[in-house]
Amino acid sequence: MSELGPRAEAVRTLAALVRAGSDPRSALQRWRDEAPQELRRSLERLDRRLRLGEATSFALQSLEDEFGRDAATLATALDLNARLGGDLAATLDGIAVAIESRRVAADEGRAAGAAARLSARLVVGLPLAFLPLAPTQRMFDLAGLVTIAVGAALAGGGMLWIARLVPPLPPSDRTADVAELLAATLRGGPSLTEALDAIADLSPDVLARPRRLRRLGLRWSEALHRSGGEVAELGAAIVVAEREGLPLVDALRVFAMRRRADATRAHRLALR
Repeated sequence: MSELGPRAEAVRTLAALVRAGSDPRSALQRWRDEAPQELRRSLERLDRRLRLGEATSFALQSLEDEFGRDAATLATALDLNARLGGDLAATLDGIAVAIESRRVAADEGRAAGAAARLSARLVVGLPLAFLPLAPTQRMFDLAGLVTIAVGAALAGGGMLWIARLVPPLPPSDRTADVAELLAATLRGGPSLTEALDAIADLSPDVLARPRRLRRLGLRWSEALHRSGGEVAELGAAIVVAEREGLPLVDALRVFAMRRRADATRAHRLALR
């Protein structure tokens, strides 16, 4: 899977091609010539499948190895644009912003974890600095060799123990992902109902219960709010934005950024 930075840059490039006047299918075929070098091989596969006449949604499945779930996100954005119209370039720019925010959160978590591991390695490796001061004759007798062997075993065990103590990166926040995807989709012009109807098919793990409530006749904002758990917070953010007359796209982006910041903060506290 590609790094998130080149992936975000590639999506921005696709948005620029659309904004320059290319229709979506032509933009996807030209994408390989403008995208970052590390992604061009997978985009060449996409181009070949499109030239053979494959439907866009199926052709985009060839990007899953490099783009992960963002390949399905792109397919959803293109499908929504084909059905509902709107500003596809704005939607793609929103998707790129969402990918970039995930990259920033992941980089911060990796940097914090790397600092903790480096400090631990320095402590474990400190005795090596004193080896030149040890008497040479005593180092290579039986007692010295046993001491070195025991010390090396303890150092190795300490490194393994420290590696287990360092908490892993927080898992991807699927609720924040849905909020960012919704914000990106709304930038293109669809209504909240149209956008969530489409996104519910893409993210059934998050929106399964709200979709059932929606089918019972509730509005999407109410269905989200009554579903409980983390998705209820998303519904609350939408309800507040609608009640206060705030821009919904901005409210969703702030909601996602806050959740990612909270996860990064919790990871740093666990490291400490």
